[in-house]
Amino acid sequence: MDIRCPACGSLIPLNGQILMGDEALCCFQCRATIHLRLDTVSTERGTPRSTVEKPSSFRIKATPQGLAELSAAPQAASSRRGTLPWVLANLGLILLLVFQYAYFQRDALAQRAALRPWLEQLCALTRCELPLQRDLRRIKVVARDLRPVPETPATPRGLRVTITILNEAPFPQPYPTLDLRFYDLEERLVAGRRFPPQIYLPPGMDLKKGLAPDTPLPIVLDLVDPGEEAVNFRFEFI
Repeated sequence: MDIRCPACGSLIPLNGQILMGDEALCCFQCRATIHLRLDTVSTERGTPRSTVEKPSSFRIKATPQGLAELSAAPQAASSRRGTLPWVLANLGLILLLVFQYAYFQRDALAQRAALRPWLEQLCALTRCELPLQRDLRRIKVVARDLRPVPETPATPRGLRVTITILNEAPFPQPYPTLDLRFYDLEERLVAGRRFPPQIYLPPGMDLKKGLAPDTPLPIVLDLVDPGEEAVNFRFEFI
């Protein structure tokens, strides 16, 4: 007959040993002390012999090596049932943290195409709004023109810059800020200015709808003449 150590699962051979009374065995693998409760039964001849209870009745006490006190299989099953609510509670807390992170960081996460459908469902539940998806690389200048504006009694001499931009993305984008810079013949910066959408868009346009896909948008800017040195200009979107 062999006995399995409830602490590490190792088999402890008895090698025909007859156990008398309550005895303790030491596991050769993990050094746990196994206390056996023995019952005395009678054979047909009336001679008492010692028998070992089923392993479900074993009790293991802590040893000097630091093993924790373990109970038998029925008690272990009860312990597993007791830990299930804690596992479910921890999973619930993790899901709550993920939900809060997605809600408060939705503006940044919404720029990722893979996450946007999930965030749209989240905002449908919480009644929040997602910002328009943004990809400045897909906004192009398809036409540009620079002309002088003659001086009048009411206005000084200036320049009129006309550009046409196009959103090549399949989704509407926020109107970009225009960064206009003038350069001389040696490509040195002469003047520059940034124009937010509130300045270059016509009055009455809804900024929340954004720049529609595949729809050219002409922009006209009247500027003070930066001087004769300014012979070239460039646009960047910010």
